[in-house]
Amino acid sequence: VVISSQKKSPGQGRSFGGYGGYGGDDEIQTDDTGAFTIELREGDAYSVTATLSPYLPATVPVDLTAVKGLPIASLEIAMKMGSTIRGIVVREDDGEPVKGVGVRAGSGGWFGGFGHASDDDAVKTAADGRFELKGVASGILDLAVYSSGDDYQQQVLAQKRVMVKRPLMEGVRIELPPTGAIRGVCKDADGAPLAYVSVVLQDAGPPPSMRHAQTDAQGNFTFDSIPEGKYQAYAT
Repeated sequence: VVISSQKKSPGQGRSFGGYGGYGGDDEIQTDDTGAFTIELREGDAYSVTATLSPYLPATVPVDLTAVKGLPIASLEIAMKMGSTIRGIVVREDDGEPVKGVGVRAGSGGWFGGFGHASDDDAVKTAADGRFELKGVASGILDLAVYSSGDDYQQQVLAQKRVMVKRPLMEGVRIELPPTGAIRGVCKDADGAPLAYVSVVLQDAGPPPSMRHAQTDAQGNFTFDSIPEGKYQAYAT
């Protein structure tokens, strides 16, 4: 189990800083018995969070504002098992399965808060288009299908809202609308190709999204798996 801590901002109840000892950048893991030791600065208030898929993240407050030099003898964090969502991603036009796209679950329309343990638990579809999301919170969730590639270039290809009521939800089908590709070239005022130009492709949403590319030595750039719609391209 990964254990992290965040120091709370005085008077606002908000979290800031990093993880681990004294609000630093480290995380720690529990041992085989589930035990852990974490160093926190006396005189501050913290929230300590435990994460482990397929369990739901669990957070407990630790108030050391009135403690002077006394160690915390015991801190117990109870984790609940999350639900599992199984489904398939297919093309809308022919029903063919889509391999290698990412699937994530979020609690809001902007997919800002994921319903599973961490962003790292986002999954990619298998060769048959199927996926399995573990450690998902119950309630209304938005499933988002992302284009392949690194996080910097990912784009939402399809969205589906579901209601998770049981430990196992099966038969979820997400259909991808038709997509195309945008290819172009960047040139200077004299018509010479420009290499290593940053190109941004932006749509109007909702939610609005941007995708990034870089021109090659001949000034060429490509955006693949682009849904139908209107876009603006910017080059810098």
